[in-house]
Parts: sequence; C-alpha cells; structure tokens
Amino acid sequence: MKENLIFYFICIVITISMGYVMVYPAFSENNLAQSKKFAEGEQIYIKHCASCHPNGANVINHSIPIIGSPMMKNLDVFTKFNRNPIRPNGTKGIMTAFSKETISDQEMMQIYQYITKVLSAKHAQK
Repeated sequence: MKENLIFYFICIVITISMGYVMVYPAFSENNLAQSKKFAEGEQIYIKHCASCHPNGANVINHSIPIIGSPMMKNLDVFTKFNRNPIRPNGTKGIMTAFSKETISDQEMMQIYQYITKVLSAKHAQK
C-alpha cells in the first residue's frame, strides 16, 4: 500500500513538472507582452490585408507571398508600396492602394511589425 502511494505521488510530481515545462514558455510574460504589443497590428492586418494575404501568403498570386517579399525590405519600402502598389515592371497591379486616410503611417508601422515579427516567425516555424 505504501509503495503505491509513493508511486502515485511520484507520477503526479512528474506530470505537473512536465506540464509546467511544456506549457510555461508559451504563456510566459515575455510572450504575453509580445502578443499584446502586436495585437493592434494584427487587428489592422485582419481588417485590411488578411482577405488577400492570409498568414502572409497571397491568394491572388501564390508565387509572391508577402513573407520574404522585397516589399518587406524595410518599413519605408513597405509603406511606399502599400500607398502606391506598382509592380517591378512599372504597371499597376490589382492590389488596393491604401491612403493615409485609410491606414495611417502609425497603423502601417503596426502592420509591418506584425508581419515581420509574428507572421514571419510563424512561417519560419513551419
């Protein structure tokens, strides 16, 4: 009887320890702070971008996702392209141009950070 109690106690301790080790990193303070930091960018992305670019992809042309795109080189390039989406050959594509009235510079930065910090990290994990 005593051996069974010791065995069960050890099993419970191991189970709790493994749960803590496996789950804690996903809910650590740093990860929660990061998710809050990019939450506004995510919401703006969902509102304006996600229908054509779910998870950083491209539903119109699968061969040119936004993850890894030259238009993601830096915030300035990203913003200029989103304000005036001209193809590398100089022609106008079908992407909507987003004016400052539709997406402010601050919101554009939040979208850029969400894509580069969150979506790119998710994509890299695959």
